[in-house]
Amino acid sequence: MNKLISAVALSSALLSAGAFALPQYTGDTAADLKGSDFTAAGYYIWSDEGDSSSWHVRWTGIGADHDPVSWFGSIVFTNSDLADAVEYKFESGGIHGDTLNEYYDYPLIGDAVTFKAATNNTGGVDGIDLYLSDEFDLMSFSLGSSAFDLDFGDINYLDDYAEAAGGVFIGADLENPDALVTFNSQTGKLEYEFQVVAVPEPGSLALLGLGLLGLGAARRRARRS
Repeated sequence: MNKLISAVALSSALLSAGAFALPQYTGDTAADLKGSDFTAAGYYIWSDEGDSSSWHVRWTGIGADHDPVSWFGSIVFTNSDLADAVEYKFESGGIHGDTLNEYYDYPLIGDAVTFKAATNNTGGVDGIDLYLSDEFDLMSFSLGSSAFDLDFGDINYLDDYAEAAGGVFIGADLENPDALVTFNSQTGKLEYEFQVVAVPEPGSLALLGLGLLGLGAARRRARRS
C-alpha cells in the first residue's frame, strides 16, 4: 500500500514539475506478444498479463534499410525495485560488442540497466526480460537505434514539444508513447526518452479501491456504534 501511494505521489510530482518532466505513458501495458507481432523495426515493451512485476523489452530491425541495425539505451528504476534483468538472445560481448549491464543502488540513480546490441534487418529479435521485486515503479526509458529517422533538428527538451515515438510500441495495442528526442553525450547519438508507470493491473486497482471503500465504511459504522 505504501509503495502504491509513493508511486502515485511520485508520478503526480513529476507531472506537475512543469516543462522539464519526461512524458509519461500511463496506458495499458499488459500483453502476450509473440515473434509474429513484431512486424516493424523498433522496440516492443509490455508487462505480463496478470503479473505486472514481469516486463519485457524486444527490438527488431525488420525492414530497415541497413544491416546490421544497432540498438542502445538505458532504463532507470526510480523506486529501485529492479530484481533482475536477463538477456533475450543477444550475445554479450559478441562481434558487435553486445552488452547488458545492471546497476543496483547506484548513487543518485538507484537501479538501472544499460544495453547495446545489434540485429539483422530480416527479422532477428533481441531483448531483455525485466523482473521487479515489487509491482510499483516508475521506469525511465532512453532508447536509441540506427533504425530511427532522427536528426538534430528533432531535439526537444520541453514537454510541449513531445512527440509520438515512432518505432516504440507498448502493450497489446502497440501504442506509441509520447517522448522527447534528446542527445546522449556518452554515445553521441539521439534517443527517445519517456517514462512508464508500472502499477498493478486495472482489476487489482479496482479491488484495492473497493477494499478501501469497505474499510472506510466499516470505520464509520464503528464510530456510530
